[in-house]
Amino acid sequence: MSLEGAKAHFSSRTIKKEGDTIMVSNEKIFEYEALSKKFNIEPETLKKIVDEARREFEQDEMMVELHVVRALRCIKNKSVQGVLA
Repeated sequence: MSLEGAKAHFSSRTIKKEGDTIMVSNEKIFEYEALSKKFNIEPETLKKIVDEARREFEQDEMMVELHVVRALRCIKNKSVQGVLA
């Protein structure tokens, strides 16, 4: 499939070409920003978590998002248990 064909087929997604490979990026799978607001987690804390996940998983956005969600849930659970009070 050509780059133009991929763009037509995946019109709502981000398309880029890396070498001979056409990469299709979906929108976010996990809405971790909304979750951090729901859990009252400071934006600076969220940024640190996201930065750390990006360093670990680099180009795998789904794994970054998944690990951010897991970290946010862990923080919430520790807060509810009084560990982070």
